[in-house]
Amino acid sequence: MYVSSVPANAKFDYVVVGSGSAGCAVANRLSADGRHQVLLLEAGGRDNNYNIHVPMFVANVLNDTRWTWPYVTEPQAHLNGKQQKWTRGRVIGGSSSINGNLFVRGDPREYDKWREGGCSGWGWSDMLPIFKRLEDFPEGDPATRGSGGPIHCTRLDKFDALADAFLAACGDAGHRVLDDYNDGSYEGAFYLQYSTRKGLRNSSAVGYLEPAIDRPNLTVLTNASATRVLMEGKRATGIEYRVGDTTRQVHARREVVLSAGPLASPQLLELSGIGSSDILK
Repeated sequence: MYVSSVPANAKFDYVVVGSGSAGCAVANRLSADGRHQVLLLEAGGRDNNYNIHVPMFVANVLNDTRWTWPYVTEPQAHLNGKQQKWTRGRVIGGSSSINGNLFVRGDPREYDKWREGGCSGWGWSDMLPIFKRLEDFPEGDPATRGSGGPIHCTRLDKFDALADAFLAACGDAGHRVLDDYNDGSYEGAFYLQYSTRKGLRNSSAVGYLEPAIDRPNLTVLTNASATRVLMEGKRATGIEYRVGDTTRQVHARREVVLSAGPLASPQLLELSGIGSSDILK
């Protein structure tokens, strides 16, 4: 259930920080058996605005700081010193609620490089069963694509004469024209696939959190910004967070899960004294 506050120094089995692409899935899985009390903290608000759910209105979402962190990069040497916008989601569903809905698994070689670099379990063959489990793409090859999962994949193809001509030209130029770039083939020309269902955004919030929101053991606290991880020695025991001008704490009997994204999670660790000694100094 959604709440606007929890008691001071409340205790949960798991405290999940960030309700983005990972956080919604984690909160769903941790609360599924009903045995554990789970708190999901989100710095932003609810995803209940129509601009979020109608893909055509994505530009309205990206330019609205009610739902985004308007980050910018450092000046980029290879862009004549220009800064680039690096907008992230600040809303239930995180960046899966504000992105362009493209459904792209990524290049298999990149996953294999992770495994070769020492990240066992992160190669393409390792990840394939997980990719299949999360998706609903029944028209795909069952050897490489999944069906019945929480995130629907929509293929928009053969609907526009100009797009058809462009792909045909790519083929004439010697490029592979792919029927399904997410099956591991990846390199080539293709129609894009989208994380939509019945024309609406199928975010992590829609696919994972919405089916779980009425569980009595799942609590979702919005507009709560995590400020640091509470530690006892080298063990994480809770989260300090801010609601408005008030700073509060919540404690975890089992684990703290940081799923605040590739920018905010490292920052939160650093604010908690965990990370590079040069940065911490």
